[in-house]
Amino acid sequence: MAGPYGGVLKGIASNPAAPSSVLLRLLAPEAEIFWYWLTERRELPPPVADAIVCHPDARLRADFARARHAAPARLARLARLVDDPSTEVRLALAKGRRRFREEAVPLPDSTYERLLADPEPAVRTALIGSPLPAPLRARFASDADPAARITACQVWERLTEPVRAALLRDPDPDIRQEAALNECVRDTALTARLLTGLTDPAGSTDPDDLDDLDDLDDDGANDDGDRDRAARRGLLDRGTAELIALHRDATVRRWAAENPSLPADLVARLATDPDPGVRLYVSARPELTETERAAIDYTVDASARLPVLEWVQRAHENADVDILRRCAASAHPWLRRSAARSSLLPLDTVERLARDEDFAVRLLLCEFHPEPPPELLLRVYAEWHGLTRSDLLDHPRFPRKGLAARFAEDPDPALRYLALRDPDAPSALVDRLTRDPDREVARAAAGHPRLPPERIRDLLADVLLVAYAAANPALPVDHMHRLLDEAGIPSAAAAAVGPRATP
Repeated sequence: MAGPYGGVLKGIASNPAAPSSVLLRLLAPEAEIFWYWLTERRELPPPVADAIVCHPDARLRADFARARHAAPARLARLARLVDDPSTEVRLALAKGRRRFREEAVPLPDSTYERLLADPEPAVRTALIGSPLPAPLRARFASDADPAARITACQVWERLTEPVRAALLRDPDPDIRQEAALNECVRDTALTARLLTGLTDPAGSTDPDDLDDLDDLDDDGANDDGDRDRAARRGLLDRGTAELIALHRDATVRRWAAENPSLPADLVARLATDPDPGVRLYVSARPELTETERAAIDYTVDASARLPVLEWVQRAHENADVDILRRCAASAHPWLRRSAARSSLLPLDTVERLARDEDFAVRLLLCEFHPEPPPELLLRVYAEWHGLTRSDLLDHPRFPRKGLAARFAEDPDPALRYLALRDPDAPSALVDRLTRDPDREVARAAAGHPRLPPERIRDLLADVLLVAYAAANPALPVDHMHRLLDEAGIPSAAAAAVGPRATP
């Protein structure tokens, strides 16, 4: 049901104050196009969650299966869907739903065990892209599906030597390639084979021998991405090290500059390379002292998007706080940016990075650390205009008190919006901001719990703001029921009539 009541139903479905008696009515077929908003709620009253799991319509159960939130009670109910009679529901459970910049919430291991044994091959295949625990993913190594075997390579260190050897000899060339790219970190001959497309270093006298970047056969890397991985991570013998470190293509020399097994004399040579990118990568190597880094002529542009350094990421994964501290104290912005991504940084280090001159360091600290200073979150929000700006508002440490007094009159609508994050924002201010020329500010004001009741009723007739007014937690429950009556949604008792699923 869309039409004039579409906004009302969408708002009520997401209203955090809507009780079970209201939400159960939305399980009626008449409200089916709003089931998505209902299942996406972070919190669902237990009676509503139980009714969804047993609902006769598989589409609703599938929507609930996709909407994985981390609440233990929800995960427990999701586990019940592993025996659902509908393949669509079990498939949705296996896939889950990924969101921008948000990790998929894993299911309990026991649920994955059951899904791996599902009689429908499509359900098992759907697990390939899920956050399957490493020990269970390793089982894919002997699967009949090549896509499953290749995903087992993601947990290479978890595989036994015989299983690795089998993947290196797999009949599928893509799987052999992926296996080789994982194994080459400890095999010089394998690294050399993967780089056979890079024929000669800059000393060659025949230009036709240089920079042969054509596709190779199954015994070599078949694209630049594969060569990249092999050159950056593979164990190097002397000949291969010289091949990539002395190559006339600066991109190849950058790969060499990252490789942890590159001999020291070649590292020193690349430290004075004519290409600034090569020098930058050399300057971020883990074995260098601060003095050695400072001696390299490198530049980090303030707006440069640099990936996290792999050796710093490993320090995070291994909980090596000493390395993380050293990186956070480095004069090198790339090291500090990489350290700022770690949730393991001690609070004294967090305080220091909160004052960092590099904006990217401060932003990453806000995005990845559980305890950034509240004022830092506010400062970065005011400075940042990127895609993740609004994500900062959801951080539990983002300040709220006093924002109305500070920002209600600000000319920047994104900062006026902050006034509505203040739980003590005056009702008169909230009322005024429902008329704000900025659409996002007006929407936020329409859903603010301090909005006067009479204004909420007015906005329920506003086609642009009705959904936000209906989602306002100050909307009385009896008014919610009245709106559902007007929309033709049956009572909860009537909606419950019909055959039930038996997961």
